[in-house]
Amino acid sequence: MQTALSLLIALFVVAGLAALSWRRTRRTPKGWLLVLSVLMFVTCVWLVIWDLGEIRSARRVKAWPTVTGTVIRSEIVGDRAIRPLIVYTYRVGETVFTDSTSLGVPSFGNRRIRQDESSKLTAEYAAGDTVTVHYNPQNPGYSLLYAREDWAMYVRLSLGVFLGIGGLLLLRWTLRR
Repeated sequence: MQTALSLLIALFVVAGLAALSWRRTRRTPKGWLLVLSVLMFVTCVWLVIWDLGEIRSARRVKAWPTVTGTVIRSEIVGDRAIRPLIVYTYRVGETVFTDSTSLGVPSFGNRRIRQDESSKLTAEYAAGDTVTVHYNPQNPGYSLLYAREDWAMYVRLSLGVFLGIGGLLLLRWTLRR
């Protein structure tokens, strides 16, 4: 994901340089537009490949075996990035594992919404509650309390498709000039 973020930053830098060049010359800077369209398309490819892999992985989790676990701690953590922290234990064979999760709550956005969502989830997963744990059969120490695709995967995938279409349209427009 760091690479996609770096590509997005590069997109904004190149777009800014293209805008500055246009402002000085009042002509469309063809070279900058070509670089911008290529960066948009590369970012598109990266985001689409990354997120399709993430979606496939999330769907594979649904096929993992499940066991019953117990929540041992449930609290809200973070000063700025408020999120729930659910700590739980589960047993696979004779081995007891402990894991934790924030249940996919994003650490950005409106503070009150994050606080409300975190409060709701910590009440839903209170200490002492039993939970269904999905664990990786190849590595039973890795587990998840939920087996679903995260909404952010689809947002990034949509952004990638949008950037790809925009990059191709910009490239077409630039080459016709």
